[in-house]
Amino acid sequence: MFNKILVVYSEKQSRKHLETIENILRVLNSLNKSSVNIKVTDLQSSYFNNIDLVITIGGDGTFIRASHFIRETPILGINSESHFSEGALTSLNENEISILQKILRGEYSIVLRPRAEIKRNGIVLGELAVNEVHIGSSAHHNTSRYVINLNEQEEEHVSSGDLVSTGSGSTAW
Repeated sequence: MFNKILVVYSEKQSRKHLETIENILRVLNSLNKSSVNIKVTDLQSSYFNNIDLVITIGGDGTFIRASHFIRETPILGINSESHFSEGALTSLNENEISILQKILRGEYSIVLRPRAEIKRNGIVLGELAVNEVHIGSSAHHNTSRYVINLNEQEEEHVSSGDLVSTGSGSTAW
């Protein structure tokens, strides 16, 4: 089932976060699961080749960053500091690590989250957005001119930008 696991963790240095990482790695080792462990800031697409499961440890930001590299691979988000960190996209928190054993043994269900595919000037960008996409200038105080095409309807805009949200990101911004 899940034989090759990529563990992506945030660079937080709090005691609780580091303990959560240790506890998750202990569970993986106890079940003889092979894992590659990488900081979220060091991610590259090559790390995701031939991976059966991605586990993120941190909060929503870590989950979202890792999701940009994934098309089909299941991702399990674990919030390492639920009292402090946002975890709307995570499935477990630091107090529920024992459930990870059940998941790795096949006792789970999958929640499908729609993601937005973005085209810029007719070219599909490589990443899918799990939460929202800002359409506009990277300097938010600048005015942007852009055309939005949706269901064969085209509309020209001049504004500071728009946000296009998925259901998962509808309350995030």
